[in-house]
Amino acid sequence: MPEIYVDQQTEVYLRDTNIIKKSYLQALSLAKSTGLAVTALTDEEFKKIGVRRNQLLITADTIGAREESWGFSFQGPASNLGQCIFSLTYTGTLSIQTPNRSVKYNLENRKMIDQEAGIPEAFLLHFKALPIKPSTEEEENIPTDVQLTGRGVLLQQPYVEWTYPDSSMERIWSNGREWGFSELPSRKNHAAPGALVLALEKPTGSQRLVMTTKELQIDKKVDRTPFQFDQHR
Repeated sequence: MPEIYVDQQTEVYLRDTNIIKKSYLQALSLAKSTGLAVTALTDEEFKKIGVRRNQLLITADTIGAREESWGFSFQGPASNLGQCIFSLTYTGTLSIQTPNRSVKYNLENRKMIDQEAGIPEAFLLHFKALPIKPSTEEEENIPTDVQLTGRGVLLQQPYVEWTYPDSSMERIWSNGREWGFSELPSRKNHAAPGALVLALEKPTGSQRLVMTTKELQIDKKVDRTPFQFDQHR
């Protein structure tokens, strides 16, 4: 089992604009038009809002999943006399699964959310090898209206592309069957055990959810810092 690390980013767009960033800029413009003192987000904070980040670590003895998202809040003159103050908001969770234990943490308040004893046999099922090529049963489970629309290479790794009737598209890592990773349609919103979704586009009404992979490491030594929990940090 190779060490695997994936760092992904998800945004929701209206046409070609991140809807949270657009909402912030509109609110900022309105606040400035009042003539009150305005405290805006910094450039670095603005880059973060409207983004969900998913980091995944998979090794022979650990599955780590870190999910974080950023938005903004506003306090007007009713709370701060003569001022309009914008602030960065944050939510995050960290889940660590090992053969003997599963635990989940809230990264915002630095507290444990849940924990339970692990089942080593169940943990190993994540990595049960699949046939070199999809079996007849696997292929029969592919919905007839889901189309194979391409193959390619992303971040030096091969993928298979699937397109759905609603114009959703996903690209899935296609070189991991010996470790239990299928390249067949998954309908997952990001990479996870069993299917490393590397890219995704999904229409949601007039909006569009877009997930991209920023970093992908296969069989390299992974920095485990994002998956270590320090209650006092």
